[in-house]
Amino acid sequence: MDEEVGVSIREYAATLGQVMTTLAAAAASADTALRELTSARAILTRISPDGWCPAELDLAIAELTRVVALAAAARETIADYVTRL
Repeated sequence: MDEEVGVSIREYAATLGQVMTTLAAAAASADTALRELTSARAILTRISPDGWCPAELDLAIAELTRVVALAAAARETIADYVTRL
């Protein structure tokens, strides 16, 4: 957002609403990637004779889980702030 002096609270709240929408989309995308990666991990575990799965997949799953949680937390924080405007 540009540094404009004449921005109204309504415009500011609308901008924050757009941020919340973007965060919701990011969380949904990350959640989709998480489900797909979890499925890919399960396939690899099934086709590997000894159930081997690289630790990188587990790390990526943990990181995606965190992304989803952080996006939701950021969205909730902004929503709480907007209600106080």
